[in-house]
Amino acid sequence: MSQKSPTRNERVRATVKDFALHLTTQRALKKIPSFVTADVGVLVLISPDTSDPHEHINAARLALFGEEDETNFGPVASCWFSQGDTLLDNERKFKNECEGRPKALVICPNREDIPRNLRLALDWIVDVEPVRPGDLKAACSEILVTWNQSKLHFVRLLSQEQEFDRWLAGRRTSSF
Repeated sequence: MSQKSPTRNERVRATVKDFALHLTTQRALKKIPSFVTADVGVLVLISPDTSDPHEHINAARLALFGEEDETNFGPVASCWFSQGDTLLDNERKFKNECEGRPKALVICPNREDIPRNLRLALDWIVDVEPVRPGDLKAACSEILVTWNQSKLHFVRLLSQEQEFDRWLAGRRTSSF
């Protein structure tokens, strides 16, 4: 029996970090309501140094599309650039995933990583703020962790610690 994949809303609410990032991304998108309501346009979100661009994509897609699959919104495209990607990689990624679509959302690690073809096409650039203490407080009150989930998480952490201890013990040059 195949397991149902989690909805976008469930993925955003999976952890406190995911939900806090969701709140910051939502706040950034609220700065430009014209993009949300427009039929055309290219928006670049600049992720804060404290998070990777891919961590914001589910939150942005949830804010833009809700639970709908974005493939139902034919003309809308979204992609993100990774920290280590070159400008040429970013240019290809934008061309393959977004170019030719009237509306696109791109999440980028910093302004220097925006390729030339995207600079010419973009309409808005918005910096996503880092997570605030209020975001963490809201995320903590929103995310409910059951006792079984916390036990499972603890067992997973414990097994990783034991694996690390074994690895460390097996190193000849270990100074610990």
